[in-house]
Formats: sequence, structure tokens, C-alpha cells
Amino acid sequence: MLVRTRLEDRGIRPEDILPETGPVLVSTTIPDDVYVNAVTDAGLSSINLPTTYPLDGRGRIIAHRVCQPVGQLAWDNKERGIACRPATRDAPANGEELAYFSRQKLRVQRIEQFATWFS
Repeated sequence: MLVRTRLEDRGIRPEDILPETGPVLVSTTIPDDVYVNAVTDAGLSSINLPTTYPLDGRGRIIAHRVCQPVGQLAWDNKERGIACRPATRDAPANGEELAYFSRQKLRVQRIEQFATWFS
């Protein structure tokens, strides 16, 4: 799955980035494994996040400071990563993302320069 970060959401316009200094897209294969469940309502409840995640009860994006302790606990418990619902504005309603904890080195399959993958 290709995940594109909206640079505009970070106050960066693509034309502000020199092609040779921009972020690169690294393709790899993530192993099938068991990850912390932040996708289903039951999984979210088990990690004390609301079932409305990534939104709170008022429809606002849940702050990083709320989610960071969940990530830290998963890391401390030697979990492999966290599967979660995407918070990106344009993400499909049933989409999923994976915060993969790099406990093992992944094989790089392809690297694409910024000017290639962002266009």
C-alpha cells in the first residue's frame, strides 16, 4: 500500500523542496504478523481509545499526546507494531495503516526519489 503524506498539511509546498533533498519513498514488504489492533471497535476499546478513532466524540482528530502512550506501551511490551485507522483527511473510510516497529531490518525493494513519487 502506498501512503502519501500531504506536505501541505505540514505547511510545506512541493515547490519549496529541492528534488535532490526531498523525502524518498522506500518500498519494502512488511511481514504478516500480529499487531496491536487499533482498527476494530473492540481493539480500540482494549487500548482505551474511543471507537470513534481517529476522531473524538466531537468530531475532532485525536491529539498525538493521547495516542503516544499507546505506542509507548506497545513498544515496551515488545509488540511488532500497531494497525490503525488512518487519520488522513483523504483516506478511505475502511482504510488501515501500520505503525511498524523496526525491531528487525526490512529488505529495501525500491527507492523512489521525491520528484518521481510525488508528481
